[in-house]
Amino acid sequence: MNGMNFNRILTLIASLIFISIVAVSAVYVVKNGMRPAMRPVSPEQRNNERPDYINLGQLRTSTKKDENGERSVIVFTAALSYDTTDLELYEDIKTNLYRIKPIFTDYFKAFTKAQILEKGELKTKSEIKQKIDMTLVHGKINDIFFEEFQYID
Repeated sequence: MNGMNFNRILTLIASLIFISIVAVSAVYVVKNGMRPAMRPVSPEQRNNERPDYINLGQLRTSTKKDENGERSVIVFTAALSYDTTDLELYEDIKTNLYRIKPIFTDYFKAFTKAQILEKGELKTKSEIKQKIDMTLVHGKINDIFFEEFQYID
């Protein structure tokens, strides 16, 4: 008999807890209304969350050997600017970063320090940009920025 009363008391307590939870939830819904947990995001809002440029981070490579058989190490930080309204291009760049970074390093490995200096920044950026644009499917980048660029001899 004692075990049966204990089971009834437990059942009564569990029922009261359940009824309390349902009542509190109902009051909350009536007061606050049914709202989705997350609000939908428009393409304009999503665009505002994308950066104006994509930073590739710090990269390091060496140049081609010069006439003395010496190489220079180049340490640089590069960034790509793009049309921020083009979501497909943004995703294309982000997806292909593993292909884009070697374009920079392979480019500098193909020339000596003297050849790179002779070409100048504009021609160098133009040639690298052309190779990057050939990699992308959904558009072209606007420009390349070198935030840091130094030779270590």
